[in-house]
Amino acid sequence: HQPAQAELRLILHTQEGRKRLLISAAGGDSRLHLTESQRENPAKAPNFCMLLRKYIAGGRILEIKQIGLERVVRIEIEAKDEMGVPTAFALVCEIMGKYSNILLLGREDRVMGAIRPISLDTSRVRPLAAGMRYELPPMDKHNPLEEDEDCLARAIAAGALPAGLVGGVQGLAPGGGAGSPGRPPG
Repeated sequence: HQPAQAELRLILHTQEGRKRLLISAAGGDSRLHLTESQRENPAKAPNFCMLLRKYIAGGRILEIKQIGLERVVRIEIEAKDEMGVPTAFALVCEIMGKYSNILLLGREDRVMGAIRPISLDTSRVRPLAAGMRYELPPMDKHNPLEEDEDCLARAIAAGALPAGLVGGVQGLAPGGGAGSPGRPPG
C-alpha cells in the first residue's frame, strides 16, 4: 500500500503472523520499521504502488541487508514474473533525509521505478529513472568494520574532531538525538 506520496506499507506474512513494514522516504521523517498502525489508502493507488503490486506482490523476501554502515537498505525479493518464472527483484530504501528514495530494481540492477524518480534534467550527478543502472549514493567514508586502524586513523586525522570523525567514518553523522550538542532535548 502507498497511503502517502513517499510512504509504503508492505504486508508481510510470517511464521508469527501478519506484519506491516513501513518504509518512508518523506524528507523530514524517512525511516524503515515494523508497525502496528494502519493508514487510509487513497481511492486510486499511485503508479509506484501499482508497479510494486505487479512485480513483487506475493513474492518472498530472501534477505534484508544494510549497505555498509550507511542508511541504505536492500531487500532482496523473489517473485514470479508474467510467465510464472521465479525472478529476482530488489527494493532499495535510501534513508537520507530530503534525498530519501525507494526504488524497485530488476535484472542487472536496472531501475524499474522509484517513489521519487530523478531524471537527467533534474540531476546529472545521480539520476534515478526507469531503465538506468542503479548505483549506490556516493559513500566516501570508511567502514570501521572493514578497515584497518591506520586507514581509519588517517581518515579521522584529515579533519579536526569531531568533523574528522563524522566526515571520515561510515555510520556517523553530525547532530544526533535529543540532548546532543546543537539540538535541544524534547
